[in-house]
Amino acid sequence: MSHPLVTEPNFIEASAGTGKTFRIMEMLEKIMREDIQNKVSHNRLLKTVILTFTEKAAGELKARLKKKILELYKGGTNSEFYPYLRDLDQVQIATIHGFCNLVLNEYPIETGTIGKPRLTSLDEVVELNLYLLKRKSFGITAPEVLANLLQKSEFFKKEDLLKSTAKKILSDTKEYFFPATDSSPTFLTLTTDSEVSEETSTEFLQWVTLEIVKESKNTLASANLITYDQMILKLRSAIASNPSLLASLQDRFEICLLDEFQDTDKNQYEIFKSIFIKSENSSLDLYCIGDPKQSIYSFRGADIGVYLKAKNELVSNSSEASKNERSQLVTNYRSSKDMIDGYNTIFSADSGGQTNFFPIQEPGFDSSYYKYQLVKSPNQNSIKYELTEGEKAIHVIELQGNIVKMAEVRETWEKFISEEIPRLIDESKPFNYNYREKEGEEFRNKKIKLSEIAVLCENNTAALQVERDLTKLGIPCSIYKRKGIYHSPSC
Repeated sequence: MSHPLVTEPNFIEASAGTGKTFRIMEMLEKIMREDIQNKVSHNRLLKTVILTFTEKAAGELKARLKKKILELYKGGTNSEFYPYLRDLDQVQIATIHGFCNLVLNEYPIETGTIGKPRLTSLDEVVELNLYLLKRKSFGITAPEVLANLLQKSEFFKKEDLLKSTAKKILSDTKEYFFPATDSSPTFLTLTTDSEVSEETSTEFLQWVTLEIVKESKNTLASANLITYDQMILKLRSAIASNPSLLASLQDRFEICLLDEFQDTDKNQYEIFKSIFIKSENSSLDLYCIGDPKQSIYSFRGADIGVYLKAKNELVSNSSEASKNERSQLVTNYRSSKDMIDGYNTIFSADSGGQTNFFPIQEPGFDSSYYKYQLVKSPNQNSIKYELTEGEKAIHVIELQGNIVKMAEVRETWEKFISEEIPRLIDESKPFNYNYREKEGEEFRNKKIKLSEIAVLCENNTAALQVERDLTKLGIPCSIYKRKGIYHSPSC
């Protein structure tokens, strides 16, 4: 018997607000309904893995699935759905790291993780090993040579760069080119500071970086520690080298729904490709759901090239029955029509905007693969929000004067924010919008509330400055995901 999802496209592109979670619930409902209809004896949701990028998103997916099952169960009227409700907590809805951690813990011998490694931060391991290298004076015995090397290489200015480079190499999420260095570099044999050259100082920085990498690997292994990236690398390696582990996972799981796929790196994709695609077992399948426009985690290894490669492979391998218009979700139900039209104008060449939303060409892929697709507005009757007459969804603010330095740009932007928010909530002329609870109801006019205003900042430093500016004006605000009450300005 073929799987209920065999006619579903393996690669689904879903812009923000287009009903991606609704679609995932549709797919899970399809599994339940067809299994009941065909009298399948076991709960196939337990052989389905649903993965996303954050724990918050995973929690929301589980809550939505519970709500969906309760709707189908109808208070016991449809008792055939009871097993799905009973077994809900056993359904694998997790982050990618959560799934990898599960496999490493449940298959310690096959994955080589006997003794349950303790989770640690890669930042801490790298910081520790750089500190130890400094304590040993980098193995340099002549103080004047060391002083000259540190000065000429600008070591202390580049310290953060060395640490970030070491972390990238350890994470192994991309193919980084790094020149090979001699195991006995020349700077270790120098006896006078006059021998330190530009070439030697560059060699010194490269050597320090690779020493951090080597010693960090030793630390992780000897202390039985593991980082989030090491979880991925360990499982990928175990699957590639241990056929019995791969067979066990393929027997345990049939289907993987991989949400937020644009945030996936090459190692993560290789794991799920190995389990669910590289198999003669036709009951196994991988379904990826993502949006290349939202690929913003390159600093964590997310790679748009991986996204495009997977799209190419999965679309090519899809059955003819699954190649349909359902592979793209293009109607945004979350934003106002004005907002959607505005972004279409900015990003679409058809509307006079940019040809592609990517500023660069992705090597090896035709531009049609990542050309901006116009997003549609929903039926007017289903829209819950609309702007009042005369208001616009997008405003472009032109900075006045001859501003050259980025610091001045930031100051001007922060000043504008601290003036604009009071203007929006000014009782004499507040910002208004139209709102309705349900489809078909009449719109009601509402004044904007402070809790409905969000400020997106370039980094945490900018966010803290905006918070200070607004607090001085007596405007209550908080930074999303602040680490705790003891980190607030009040403490």
